[in-house]
Amino acid sequence: MMWSKTHVESIVKDSESLINQNFGLSKDQFDVMVINLKNGNEQLFEKIFLSHFQSCMKYLTTNYKIDSETAYDTTMDAMIEFRHKLILGKLSYGNLRYIFTKIAS
Repeated sequence: MMWSKTHVESIVKDSESLINQNFGLSKDQFDVMVINLKNGNEQLFEKIFLSHFQSCMKYLTTNYKIDSETAYDTTMDAMIEFRHKLILGKLSYGNLRYIFTKIAS
């Protein structure tokens, strides 16, 4: 089966979008991160979610007109809750950035 260049580009774009929505993680990387969290290894979790920390704070200060200290506390609380939900298996792969930001909201 031959796919057109446009079709292939569309598939690549969709795949890149999904990975961007998930902190740069593929589905397999996400699964490994959750397993690691359950086993006490938080390195990958910290790296990924701390990279989103500032953008989440900015979102909160801009959209909710709160001060940076409140945004920091709120984002930290969201990070703790998000981690807890991952360990309990209550979150699955798919638009994790949005879910994290909604928890903070």
